[in-house]
Amino acid sequence: MTSPTLSPFPLRMPKRLKEELQAAVDRGGKSLNDEIVKRLERTFGPDDALLQLAETLRPFMDGLSEEDQATLIAAARILVKDRRKKPVGQ
Repeated sequence: MTSPTLSPFPLRMPKRLKEELQAAVDRGGKSLNDEIVKRLERTFGPDDALLQLAETLRPFMDGLSEEDQATLIAAARILVKDRRKKPVGQ
C-alpha cells in the first residue's frame, strides 16, 4: 500500500542511466526509488551547499553596494542554473 503523499509513477529510462543510478544505490543509498527521488528533489529544491554559501556570504553582502550585490546575485543564479544542467555524475 502506498502512502497518500506518494504517487506511483512508472518510469522508462536508458539502461546506462539505470545502471549509474543503481551503482549510486550500491555505494550507500537505500533504494533505487529513493535515489531517483533524492536527485529530483535536489534538482527542483534549494541546494544545501548553496544555502550554506548564502549564509556565509550574507555578512559580506552587507558591505557591498546595491549594484555589486545585484551582480553577485546574478552570478550565483548563473552558477545554479549551470550546475543543474550538468549530467548525472559530473
